[in-house]
Amino acid sequence: MDSHTINGTLFTCEMLPAEQGLDLLMRFMRVAGPAAGVLEAAIRDGATADVLRALAGFMARADVDEVRKLVLELAKLCKRDGEPAQASNLGELLKLAAFALEVQFADFFDENLAGLISRGAEADPAASR
Repeated sequence: MDSHTINGTLFTCEMLPAEQGLDLLMRFMRVAGPAAGVLEAAIRDGATADVLRALAGFMARADVDEVRKLVLELAKLCKRDGEPAQASNLGELLKLAAFALEVQFADFFDENLAGLISRGAEADPAASR
């Protein structure tokens, strides 16, 4: 279990079991599309601010409902005092989602995967829908 302080509050997040993690990764990749390479680098480096900037970039181009569902799903993976986290504002919600991304995928992403994802998204226009 990882922990992270956001706006003075300690939140925790556990990595999902393999099948749930795979489902989340597939939804994330469908929504993130071409932004995946930027997100991968930010997650790998543990740069939450860069993750937030990358999230904002792909939110501007993605299906609003899909992004909303994904951000809420990610944020709900975080806990506060053992209970599902409730964000007090939009900034905290996005930080929770970024923290959950870091916990779920930091060990998974590497430069080779980012290259494969980017090439796959470029080759398949449907991948970014």
